[in-house]
Amino acid sequence: MRTRASWLTWFSAPVALGLAIVLWILFAPIQAGGRSAYVIVRGNSMEPGFHRGDLVVLRRATEYQVGDIATYQHPQIGPVIHRIIGREGDAFVFKGDNNAWLDAYRPTQAELIGRFWLYLPSAGKIVERLRTPWAFAFLVVAIALGGGLSVTSTTSRRSRRRRSQPARKENSTLLGSLHTSRADLYFVVALLILGSALLAMLAYSQPLTRAVTEDLAFQHTGVFEYTAAAPPGVYDGDAARTGQPIYRRLINRVDVRFTYRLATGHRTDVQTMCGLAAELSNGSGWRSTLELQPATAGQGPVCATAGVLDLRRIETLLSGLEQQTGVVSPQYTLALAPTVTVKGALAGQEIGEQFSPRLTFRLDPLQLQLATDRNAGAGDPLAPVQSGALKRTRQQPNTLSFFGLRLDVATVRQIAVVGLAASLASVVGLVSLAWLHRTQDSEAARIRRKYGSLLVVVHAGSLATDGRIVEVLTIDDLAKVAERNGSMILHEERGAVHCYCVQDGAVIYRYQFGRPTLKDQPQEQAQP
Repeated sequence: MRTRASWLTWFSAPVALGLAIVLWILFAPIQAGGRSAYVIVRGNSMEPGFHRGDLVVLRRATEYQVGDIATYQHPQIGPVIHRIIGREGDAFVFKGDNNAWLDAYRPTQAELIGRFWLYLPSAGKIVERLRTPWAFAFLVVAIALGGGLSVTSTTSRRSRRRRSQPARKENSTLLGSLHTSRADLYFVVALLILGSALLAMLAYSQPLTRAVTEDLAFQHTGVFEYTAAAPPGVYDGDAARTGQPIYRRLINRVDVRFTYRLATGHRTDVQTMCGLAAELSNGSGWRSTLELQPATAGQGPVCATAGVLDLRRIETLLSGLEQQTGVVSPQYTLALAPTVTVKGALAGQEIGEQFSPRLTFRLDPLQLQLATDRNAGAGDPLAPVQSGALKRTRQQPNTLSFFGLRLDVATVRQIAVVGLAASLASVVGLVSLAWLHRTQDSEAARIRRKYGSLLVVVHAGSLATDGRIVEVLTIDDLAKVAERNGSMILHEERGAVHCYCVQDGAVIYRYQFGRPTLKDQPQEQAQP
């Protein structure tokens, strides 16, 4: 009885630990880094195989075949468990066993949650409460905790039995106190191993980095400017400037300029090309283009282009058009049309952009006037802006969330490795101390530790010696006799001699050790 109880005490902690690890490997949810997913059947589309409220456990698979029961993530409905009946390219065709129609949605493999593995009838409500990763982790820890509590309760019962025995003189040492709490220490180490193992499985099931797509924002910005020399008295000064009308009786040449800049907060390595043209058009669809400046290279993300509007040349062109066609238009449209080409790299990403804003004028026989209302809310036509963005995919450290605290996967791995190393060191330390304690401990202390609940301490000289005495070779043999008879082991200590006896009728079974000294020898009485 004693031997079996001791064996169960020390065996329960590693068994609980092993059971918890196996459960985690088999049933750890995908959200916590495992390979299992849980689906509760909520309809009758898979009858008679599955019914409403049943629990289906799924496992991730590298490939899926026609005939497999699998679950996919529908973008509107959520998880759907049906059978694969075909493929259309990279997509799968699903159908419920109890349905007469095919699923309209065609998921790809990336949308498949898992393939059917286990089936538990009517277990959906229970699993629905335990399906979150941390709830499941709590369940696993609770299993280990139950095993540890059994060890602790056994230790407590042993302590109560020891307190109920008569007190004896014994020096208190560190090794002795370690022995009394060894089961508790084993329990703490088992929890440390369990926690570290769970943390390691979670961390090593996740990649160290994850791909993140971000926008590299930039803006094409430009500025239109024009000036024209004019006689004094009409404009402020001796020239018409940007934003003012150009009166054709006074002005025949207009200097125009466009300045471009690529605005961004990211590093750029680009080359810009800028050209400038003027476009003439009327309301009937006629169009003519006059090149004012061919495309020239700029300075990195900045370039500028300039040209001259020759209003006499434009008037000659329009007069020839009207004479040849016989169509006279009271007003034409003239647009300054720069063309900017940007090529190179933006934050390491290849960029190839073109920017072609327009500055529109109304042209009639009397004046050239801006056609765009600067107060219309569409932005300043003299300073056009066009926003853009490049998609960049970069790797960043992957993270795990623990009750609101986010840690890098690499950090979690280090914590898990340190925890496992500390657990291993603790086990080695406990084993070493136990071995040291055992080698330094006396045989009497070992017997007291092993069979303390069966020992009864008696005064020296109290043991009977008038019956038949049978010497046994080991204390274990004596304990067997005591357990067979349901009796106690009487312990008598005479100096260095320890004597253990069990009386069985007229027979006394005895185990003793120690060498008696002279004072321990019985003295012969003097004859009168």
